[in-house]
Amino acid sequence: MFNQGSVFARAFLYLTLYSICVISIIDKLNFDKEEDVTMRQTIALTVPYSNTHRTAEENLGLGYLAATLRLAGFRVEIIDGWLENLSHEEIVNCVVALPNLLLVGISAYRSSLENAARLVRDIKNRISIPIVAGGYGPTFFDEDFLAAGFDYVLRGEGEKSLSTLACVLSESGLILENVPGISMLSMGKVVRGSMSHCVEHLDSLPFPARDTVYSTIHSKNPISVSTSRGCLGSCLFCAVSAFARQHDGTRWRERSVKNIVNELEMLHQKYGAKCFKFVDDSFLEPPRGEIWAESFSNELYLRGLTEISFRTQVRADRLTNKIVEILSGCGWFATGLGVENWSVSALKRMNKGASIADNFLAMEYLERHGVYVQMGMILFDWDTTLVELKENLGILKDLSWPVTKGIFTETYVSAGTPNERLLLSRSDVQQKRSVLGHLEYRPCVPEVDVVYEALRLWHRSHSSVYDHAINPITAPKAIDRSMYRKYHDICRRLYSMDLVFFERVLEMAEHGISKLDVQTETMVQVSDFQTDYERIEREIVLLDQVCGIGYSAYPNPFLGET
Repeated sequence: MFNQGSVFARAFLYLTLYSICVISIIDKLNFDKEEDVTMRQTIALTVPYSNTHRTAEENLGLGYLAATLRLAGFRVEIIDGWLENLSHEEIVNCVVALPNLLLVGISAYRSSLENAARLVRDIKNRISIPIVAGGYGPTFFDEDFLAAGFDYVLRGEGEKSLSTLACVLSESGLILENVPGISMLSMGKVVRGSMSHCVEHLDSLPFPARDTVYSTIHSKNPISVSTSRGCLGSCLFCAVSAFARQHDGTRWRERSVKNIVNELEMLHQKYGAKCFKFVDDSFLEPPRGEIWAESFSNELYLRGLTEISFRTQVRADRLTNKIVEILSGCGWFATGLGVENWSVSALKRMNKGASIADNFLAMEYLERHGVYVQMGMILFDWDTTLVELKENLGILKDLSWPVTKGIFTETYVSAGTPNERLLLSRSDVQQKRSVLGHLEYRPCVPEVDVVYEALRLWHRSHSSVYDHAINPITAPKAIDRSMYRKYHDICRRLYSMDLVFFERVLEMAEHGISKLDVQTETMVQVSDFQTDYERIEREIVLLDQVCGIGYSAYPNPFLGET
């Protein structure tokens, strides 16, 4: 175990360590220009092939890590098995073929641990090399990743910690336990280093490496751009806030308008990029408001970026009609909106900052200006009541604009969240730990459990149709703007079909129909609607062909087996 020491001692230790790294960086940057590039130490950054219901997209995190490591003088190879559709064997072969390999970094979720562990095993069977895991999954499940064969886990944001780890491994006399955010095994026990501060000034980061940009453009995927990090919300279910709490520092940080537009301009001029996905967890936090929107719009206009389009994720209580008007005028065409629920009591349990009135106004503004809305919903948690379900059904039937990924949604109880602690404290709730790492539960109210199971069966029977239909809007795809409306129309038809079934099941539960009988009726309804969903799937495929896009994803693993 390492000595925790005082705050001042740790600060001095980090300063010393970073000073050594800086000297090392200078030495590396001053290497002889005649030296063959293959003589430099290489770091492989990879993403395992993922059996997910999401379609592959650019991994911006690896891009930031690669750019930071290259500034430190390392040779970096990004091997994105998910985006490049590489088989397990192809990823392993690419890694072991790299010259002067110093370290392998694997970005993973807890749900992809099995694939990641297989990568570790097969790489280590061929070469002896340190392998480190990073990302949301390893941050909250470091013990699982270490047990799976990883040498190290880096918790939290990785730019500082991975650069420091690389310096430690490439130099002698430095102590691994002093790498900020590191987890490792020592004498069979997990040793955790203290967390570093997050990157406060995002403009100080280099633009992310774009090694996979041509694969992204070829697939008609958007170019991912991060304009901020974190969120100021306090939702009890949110893993973003839990991740941010791993660091000392500000909960939400932003890049300057000029820095953002500099990157957009570079991507447009160098690669012809026009369609962007702003991957921020919360795009509009204070001080971003109407003045900021004007500044951003004006800067795009001054740079001649008048034909771009972009998608975001926003909070309802941060929108005004003026903000939506300004941003939609400079390319904002789609957004995720975390409504979560249309019942006041349910929102209170979630500790949501936005009210029902905020959500209605946001919907009104976005529809008025033609910004497509993927409505984030959490219909069920363990304390959901029939009254809350009826309140949701009533409002959902009145909405004419948003689209969803299906009617069945529940609180996902992620590790490290306040909801996880709350649920674990509830002995009256039936619960268990999923093989994917999150907590699963059943609603406490028997009638609600009837509706819960029926909607899950219904959703699971055609979840791939929902995911396929909404993908061009939410991914989004770089297609003609007129085509988004065609996909939107299909999503709205699916939405209406869901609500018809939701209303039917809710009536059955209210009348005391048994769970078995409701499930039997659900399967009858699934069979009756099967041809409708098959016809809609064919429509989507034809639209994909017209737009020149493909779709490749697995059924949603969080819904259980079909």
